[in-house]
Amino acid sequence: MKVLNLVYNRIGNSLSILIDYPDVQLQLFDEVYFNIDGLNAEITAVSVEENSLKVRLNLKNREVELTFKENSVVIPYLGSLTVDDEGYICPVDIPELSFKIGMSPELSQYWKDGKLFIPQENFFKTVVKILAKII
Repeated sequence: MKVLNLVYNRIGNSLSILIDYPDVQLQLFDEVYFNIDGLNAEITAVSVEENSLKVRLNLKNREVELTFKENSVVIPYLGSLTVDDEGYICPVDIPELSFKIGMSPELSQYWKDGKLFIPQENFFKTVVKILAKII
């Protein structure tokens, strides 16, 4: 995994990250701060290390750190999501989470072949939508 381009524009409220994986490149783009269903969320920090990228979200006054690694992204409360052609995907082993996602018309669109799929467009908003249901 390599970060080829990173633009964190707090004033312009935009974030764009181009990540190069061995088989695919993903372009994550989103807003820096946003409101999802009355919940304020903000990307408060972005750091690139030798073999990883870390993004810190402030959600419900909690810090949640996403760690992008060689072939995956680790998201607290969800686990490790692997790289897919258009985003990230993971099996959901927590029955309560499967139920909550399945019962939410807004979240059920993120099911792909029995797995949770988070697209690269509005990636962080989608993560916040899911985490808001479980934390």
